[in-house]
Amino acid sequence: MSCPACLAVCREVPKACASTGIVWETNVHAISPLVDFASHEQKNRWLPVIANGGLAALALTEPSAVSDATGMKTTFREDEDEIVVNGSKIFITNGDVADIIVLFGKWAELGDGRDAISVA
Repeated sequence: MSCPACLAVCREVPKACASTGIVWETNVHAISPLVDFASHEQKNRWLPVIANGGLAALALTEPSAVSDATGMKTTFREDEDEIVVNGSKIFITNGDVADIIVLFGKWAELGDGRDAISVA
């Protein structure tokens, strides 16, 4: 879907049902990092889930930083072939029904600045 078409849907759906609008818009915002930054392999793994009717959740908000991504405390670090996540999130729209959760945090080895922010 083109960006103008997506924006038109974001304007029109809430006119009929605000709850459906929030669910749909959250889904769009959550998959945007996948569309824009994921590898080909990651896109092939996760985007068909959404294309087949799945929902995504955006895990950004933290108790101490609210929605200020630069102030988040959640960190990622590699441990052999795994990613270790340390932190907590609140207000994860679609979180209880999501097929994919797009989790924001900072890579520990990159420090605490905005350049460390990533998605897991």
